[in-house]
Amino acid sequence: MNTVQEEGTPKSAALPSLTTNANQKYLSAKDMQDIEQMFRSLDSSKFWKLSNGTIVEKQVEKMAMESKVEHPCHSMILDPRDPAWLQYFTKEELAEIKGYNPPTFINLPKKLSDYLDHYKAMNDLDAIWEESTKHNFHPTHEPELHWMNTSVARALDLLFYHHVEKNLTESDLMKHVWVIIDHCFNTGDIGTVSGETASKASSHRVNAERSLGSVSSASRRQVGMKTGLLFMTRILELGVAEAGRCSDVNTTKTLYERGMKLPKMLKDMFVMLLSESPEHIREIRTFGFAIAGLNIMPLTLDSPNGYICRITSFKNWLHFPTVASDFVTRLTAIFAAIYHTRTSMERTLALVSGSDVHIGYDTSATSSTEVRIPPCFSPSANVSKKRKLASELESNSTDLS
Repeated sequence: MNTVQEEGTPKSAALPSLTTNANQKYLSAKDMQDIEQMFRSLDSSKFWKLSNGTIVEKQVEKMAMESKVEHPCHSMILDPRDPAWLQYFTKEELAEIKGYNPPTFINLPKKLSDYLDHYKAMNDLDAIWEESTKHNFHPTHEPELHWMNTSVARALDLLFYHHVEKNLTESDLMKHVWVIIDHCFNTGDIGTVSGETASKASSHRVNAERSLGSVSSASRRQVGMKTGLLFMTRILELGVAEAGRCSDVNTTKTLYERGMKLPKMLKDMFVMLLSESPEHIREIRTFGFAIAGLNIMPLTLDSPNGYICRITSFKNWLHFPTVASDFVTRLTAIFAAIYHTRTSMERTLALVSGSDVHIGYDTSATSSTEVRIPPCFSPSANVSKKRKLASELESNSTDLS
């Protein structure tokens, strides 16, 4: 029953080109210099060369130097479904990038598929509810079946009480509709943290150049990107979900979050995981969910070759059921997507956790064979007059003391 990629939908997952909005930043002359220097610092012998001879990094650099507004290309992130890349790659080249060492979809195990078969061909909410009451699974002995059965009941409540017809806020969506994501992580080593939480990996990136003050006081610590849902252990972050309240997947907010914010956060996490396990550079993956009202799009970030980080998404957006006739088919697809994402995160965690811990002083240069993935690009911060004045007053106070 888990034919997720074929789930019917009128909306394509392909990205319209990013449009300039309040969240995107115009790049300064210094930003452009920093970007150029980043590309110049790469080892060309480790670039990704396509079958026709095209060098992926060179085309990404070309786009980066021609784009005056921040785009994922400045962070060396490539989403083959973004039409903007058609100006720099042919369709055949993008297909090769998309198909090179792609992530594998993990199907639902038989016990979960067998459970869902009980609802097969049902299109009446009362009949679905009656079937759900026949099943009772222990929350710790059979956690996956318990998650699925209780999620069916919660989804039925949303339709019985007409919640899906209401004007839900982002908080309402995560608390009532997409809570089925949280509950899939109730057991295991990976948990969820919800409620506009700053990513530690993102915070690490924006504060990477921060140091103890010398001539002047230390710079103010910056807060990393905040998100609605983080997937993490006590130390490591493996994924993120970002939600918007509007079910139109082509709003500027959804376009920015799915096309820029989520990819950058996923790369921040990828870089942190890679620092723990550099030998697994081609196997480590991070995962995200872009949520637009009642629609959801799973994303995966990896680095299949060279210095490039690639975004892979589902073919279509998946839709939360809103009527009895599509309740079973749509919920089945969502279950499969969530299960796949959780299991994939667990595989990445196992890779990183199983790596040897490298101890000793940092006295050597990068290995000649090691590919050091650059972090995401951070545009120049626009310091407000109020913060600038406070910094100057603090500096003057220090000089007088």
